[in-house]
Amino acid sequence: MTDFLPPQQVSLNKIDHVEISTVLLPRFANERKMWETCIFYPKTSDVVARYATEAEAIAGHNQIVARLIVEQLQLSHAINDEIING
Repeated sequence: MTDFLPPQQVSLNKIDHVEISTVLLPRFANERKMWETCIFYPKTSDVVARYATEAEAIAGHNQIVARLIVEQLQLSHAINDEIING
């Protein structure tokens, strides 16, 4: 019998009400490793990337977090401009 290995958290970040999670997917011991990044919104979630190595998974996770931070800052600036300029 082959051992089943549960998922393992690799990276987790929270930006406001959004969580970005990267895990080593559950698998049997004889199966290849795969990592996955998901974005969890308040009412839904999306699988946004899969990776073949842990290094790719960590780098990909960090790129997604950075992109979401930039998007949030851009939105915040747009809202502020709208408030100030009407």
